[in-house]
Amino acid sequence: MIKLERTNPPKVLSNADFNKERKKIALFYKEIDTQRRYSFSFPFRGEIGKELLKISHNKCSFCENFILEGMDADVDCFRPKSVYWWLAYEWDNLVPICAECQRYKADEFPVKNVLDMDELRRRKISQLNLLEQPLLIDPFLENPLEHFVYDVTPRDGYVVMRGVTEKGKISIETFGLNREHLLTERYRVYMAAKSLFDANKLAIDAKNLFEDKSQQLKTELENYLLQSWSNILTMANRRGRFAGMIFYLFAELLKRLTEYHSAVLERPIKEPKDKISISKFLPTKIELSNFKSLENIELELRSVKENTTELLNTDAASEDSYKESWLLLLGENGVGKSSILQAIVLALLPDDARAQYLNEDPDILRNGKKNGYVKIHLDNGELVHLTFDKKGNVKNNVAEFNDYLLAYGSTRLLPKGDIKPEESNNRIKVGNLFNYSIALENAISWLLGLNDDDFDQAGLYLKDLLFLKNNISRTGKDVFTEEKKGFKVKLSSLSDGYRTLLALAVDMLKVFATQMKDNRYRDIRNYARGVVLIDEIGTHLHPKWKMRIVTRLREALPKVFFIVTTHDPLCLRGLRDREVAVLVKDADTDRISILENLPAPNGLRIDQILTSKFFGLSSTIDPESELLFEQYYKLLAIAENKRTEQDRTAIDTLQGKLNGLKQLGDNPREELFYYAIDEILAKHKSDDDFKIESLKPEVIKAVNNILDQVTIKQA
Repeated sequence: MIKLERTNPPKVLSNADFNKERKKIALFYKEIDTQRRYSFSFPFRGEIGKELLKISHNKCSFCENFILEGMDADVDCFRPKSVYWWLAYEWDNLVPICAECQRYKADEFPVKNVLDMDELRRRKISQLNLLEQPLLIDPFLENPLEHFVYDVTPRDGYVVMRGVTEKGKISIETFGLNREHLLTERYRVYMAAKSLFDANKLAIDAKNLFEDKSQQLKTELENYLLQSWSNILTMANRRGRFAGMIFYLFAELLKRLTEYHSAVLERPIKEPKDKISISKFLPTKIELSNFKSLENIELELRSVKENTTELLNTDAASEDSYKESWLLLLGENGVGKSSILQAIVLALLPDDARAQYLNEDPDILRNGKKNGYVKIHLDNGELVHLTFDKKGNVKNNVAEFNDYLLAYGSTRLLPKGDIKPEESNNRIKVGNLFNYSIALENAISWLLGLNDDDFDQAGLYLKDLLFLKNNISRTGKDVFTEEKKGFKVKLSSLSDGYRTLLALAVDMLKVFATQMKDNRYRDIRNYARGVVLIDEIGTHLHPKWKMRIVTRLREALPKVFFIVTTHDPLCLRGLRDREVAVLVKDADTDRISILENLPAPNGLRIDQILTSKFFGLSSTIDPESELLFEQYYKLLAIAENKRTEQDRTAIDTLQGKLNGLKQLGDNPREELFYYAIDEILAKHKSDDDFKIESLKPEVIKAVNNILDQVTIKQA
């Protein structure tokens, strides 16, 4: 983050389109319906983005990643428009930002003085700064280097930013300025400097170094080194020694740095820190060793960088388009899907919170092993490390988990008698994953107990999740939805499956809503983050809802990282490439492993999902028909000139049976095609290098022969 100078506002911000949009926003928030969300448009976004990128030299204002011109993700509101809506198009509130920093920051804007919105509304930025005292560094108003230093002792192959002020510390956390690829990029810069000093390379005359017009093109770390070595130079001048050498070395460093930016530098193996605090849970990899039935499992997850890169390659990219990663664990019963969820939760819980859940299942070490571990690699370079051994010692390095952590088992009951919900007074609620007798929240009772404003905010969230078009309402005894005009439906009278989904939704909502202390934030969709784990996500759901559940949760909670399990192909709808892991058990050794090279599930039909590597079925037909096909293919694999009369009779008989089941086409033409194709497949199916692609020319030739014969006969 380097100091930037803001230019005069572009003229386009004063034109009729923007003035019209400002009036629309003001009218909406004057007659606000809090079960609706304003959809901000941004006229001339690209033109404004270009002006901002000129100011920042085509770099993100915060992490200094380069931004390509024309990307929709290059303009952001420093004060989030969902809260400070009257500043949505104010020049002094617009900043150039990369998609990753945008994901980290989202709608956060921490301040020292949290005031009621009535006191803040419509005030200018200068007034707001005095009233609220922001805790994020604005590079247009202050020098970032006053708030940071760098740990340039790269023990782990990283160079880490350290905040020396409250603003510095909070800005690093909010923008994710120590995410892994930034740490390694700084390491390259540091190693470039070290290599130049080690080589004692002297070069250019640097008398005008500190007046260099390209100062803002240097990275923040380079400027930090410049400032640090400038202090060394001052000390050297006082002593009258080494001044010239330091000047020349640093000038050469700045000249040559870019030559080293692309260098591949080997980094040492990262060791876990003694204790860490987690504020934003964004995992990139999960490793398990000897946890219950699992010997060695490694799960690679989609990173923020991967998600933002993919987003920027789409036509509909915007700051509201980002969807957090998911991980869906797929596999038969008994392969350890539930164990992985429990391992993740136990690794994240501080010692005092973890003990009560270990009592539910103290035996977590694989039989016959001395010790085991769970490692969770985070996007900021930190490593969560849980260890356990046969003596019953269990410990991890998490001092605090300050993000949201919710977890649910496969049995999710509604409250009844002694089966009651878990009480939680913080952002952690995981009891149901370890004890099925802990019920979900009583959705209707909780909704009825909310004040009007909170009820409307809950309604906005439930509309997103339950795909409701109209607002929800309530009387003293029940909650209603009116999807058809004049026809109200009680939520309490819906089916068990629908009510279970409603209870799960409200159970999550209660934690997200009640633990958000800042009254500026009302829309759960904008600020809810963290991780939610759900075992057997499709339980009790109608097939229609199984196909929607991922998409609806992504719509309602786009910044939440979900880790879920299922054995239902319908629940794969809405997932992207590398968001599904298939666990398989070896029949001989019982060893559980992860299938690799899976296809992307998005775009596949359900029958294609079933016959792909996700489920491994050879077809989606019933077992009896499958047996008939096996016999049929076995006979077709015999060369025509080697078939006996008995073989030919059996083929005819099987064709008749399969035709009766509509498995060989609906007319004579289709029957001919199927026969030709099946004969080719039967002959090659047992080949070790069998691939569909390699058979296409042979199939095309056979089909063309059939078409030629049919044409000749018709002629």
